[in-house]
Amino acid sequence: MNGFLDKAVLTGKKIYLMTMQADSGHAQSDEVLDHYADRVKEAGGSTAGRLALTGASPGKTAKEEELRTALDEWKID
Repeated sequence: MNGFLDKAVLTGKKIYLMTMQADSGHAQSDEVLDHYADRVKEAGGSTAGRLALTGASPGKTAKEEELRTALDEWKID
């Protein structure tokens, strides 16, 4: 992500950010999303939405139905 943002020109673009992690408490997701929102702004874009998703522990498979529900509830313009 950082490599992409180092070269990206996002002037006038709306960017949606999301994290995917095993921790259902989404530890540090706000800090990560804040960091990338700042990087998007530096590249000329704006953050239109943010979402923290819970995936699965390493070696496990995320529950597709739960992910679909979370994404369906995310209001994207």
